[in-house]
Amino acid sequence: MGSGETNRDYNGTTFVHLVMADIADPSVGKFYEGWLVKKEPTLDFISTGRLEKQEKEYTLLFTSETDYSDYPQVVITEETESLGLDNNPETHVLEGTF
Repeated sequence: MGSGETNRDYNGTTFVHLVMADIADPSVGKFYEGWLVKKEPTLDFISTGRLEKQEKEYTLLFTSETDYSDYPQVVITEETESLGLDNNPETHVLEGTF
């Protein structure tokens, strides 16, 4: 599997979310995508984009003017390259909560 660290901050103007994951390279034709998830009152999730390899770990820096502090779960999925960022989560690789 792997491990990772994540943090988030909202300064009243900008939401910043950082992911650092120590995971193996994805399968051929695949890539890693980050997600923020909340399950209450109903399931909702947003893609935070594609993770990029930096030396030995995968990282993602997501910024938004929207405050996503009420999304307590972080998920990393392995996605099919040919489908791109299609807002359809595929295979869960790592999960965590704030």
